Amino acid sequence: MLRLRIFVIVLTALFSFAYAQSLSLITPAEAIHLVEYKLKDLDAGRFKATSVSYDDEKCTVSGTNGAYPLAAVVDARAARVLELKRNGETFYTWEGIKVVGHRGTVKFAPENTISASLK
Repeated sequence: MLRLRIFVIVLTALFSFAYAQSLSLITPAEAIHLVEYKLKDLDAGRFKATSVSYDDEKCTVSGTNGAYPLAAVVDARAARVLELKRNGETFYTWEGIKVVGHRGTVKFAPENTISASLK
């Protein structure tokens, strides 16, 4: 009985911690790294951050991209770059989730297989 109580207490603590982590916003350093990574992914050159500001769950990272001023809007809860503007013109916008997964038809093939998805 004591083991069950300890297990429940530990499980509750872990879920509470995970829930609290899901509510937290990313740090300014993490926001800057997200912008740097996105620019590298777009092959758009180097980024030097000058300021980071928060507005509710959105974070604005300002800086320079080469010789041009750059502003990035980052979703601080989901940790994704939503928009990149260079010289005031948008050159990247997050389009949202494009692909939805499906486990497939369990009666005809094992779950999470190509053959199950094709049925």
